[in-house]
Amino acid sequence: MSTKIAHGISPLVLILAVVVLLVAGRATFSYSEVATSDSTFTALKAAVIAELERDYDFDYRIDISLGEILKDKSPDIVMQLIEVLTKEHRQILINNLGSLMADLPAERLLSHMDELPKSAVSTIADVNLSRLLYPKGDAGVRQFQSDLGQHPDGELTMSQLLELSRRVEKANETRVMVFDGDYIGKKPDIRFHRGELVASGTWVADTIDLAYPVNSSTVRCREKLGYCIVAMANLQIPSIDSDEDFFIMSSGLEFWPISSWTENEVVAQRTFHCRIATLTINIGSHEVIEVHRNDWTEDCLEDTRAVKLPRPVVNRLVDGVTSTDTFWSHRERSTEQFFNPRLKDVLSSITE
Repeated sequence: MSTKIAHGISPLVLILAVVVLLVAGRATFSYSEVATSDSTFTALKAAVIAELERDYDFDYRIDISLGEILKDKSPDIVMQLIEVLTKEHRQILINNLGSLMADLPAERLLSHMDELPKSAVSTIADVNLSRLLYPKGDAGVRQFQSDLGQHPDGELTMSQLLELSRRVEKANETRVMVFDGDYIGKKPDIRFHRGELVASGTWVADTIDLAYPVNSSTVRCREKLGYCIVAMANLQIPSIDSDEDFFIMSSGLEFWPISSWTENEVVAQRTFHCRIATLTINIGSHEVIEVHRNDWTEDCLEDTRAVKLPRPVVNRLVDGVTSTDTFWSHRERSTEQFFNPRLKDVLSSITE
């Protein structure tokens, strides 16, 4: 007869029961739950506290030292460590987790960072999920995690929560336009004003993608002065893949010496960093064109700012409304990838 323990349950039956529970994911214990009583965890906690209480030299990086201590630890162990520290130690540790923070469960971590209830984090996540057309709650979280190509366990990590927020920001950007309202609808606006030839609009490129596709420029040419002055405003817009969610406006002036002036056309030219740029304003054809080409010599090899163009760059001044609207329409189509693809499939099947 087999040995009996624990109210007549055999060891074999007990082992099989534990295995079944573990496989089914319903086990009532895990390493993290017993870790606080484990000597390894106690030693880990002591090592972390020693770093948190250390007197730092100017060049000492606590985030690097903590990273070395915690680099092989699971998110569950790091999270438990945060929860057993004092409030002061906890805040220092959280502030210096760096990349280790990415895989930590968002609700548990943020409840310690901001002393928010877990329900507040869930509410924020639900709002952002709904803005991307995902269902709220566990179902939406699992769908979103699957679309990220990650394990759908229903618990958002910090990196997943931040990615959710980033996608919401990108998918709900406000269109910003930069142009003078007096010139709406012109292609571009060209006119004489108080002895000046004035042209206004937005630059677009024929051969490359402009660094600042949302822009506005006004060109003022005076024959007696011998110069065309270009006043420009550029809007720096982060890429779709960027974490940045703000736009930056910049402005500047360029001075172009006039090389030719006739009743129908003004040409100005400037040389810089081994390039020649030619600005042409043609009144008859209502065109403003800027061409950049190489002016390469052996001296250019010593100019660290000189970059040889693979081909001439041609920019045109056009109607600002139309070109800017085209840019934003294209960008909005690019952000469609952030919305719940399941709903798009449903809508497609309805419209077919």
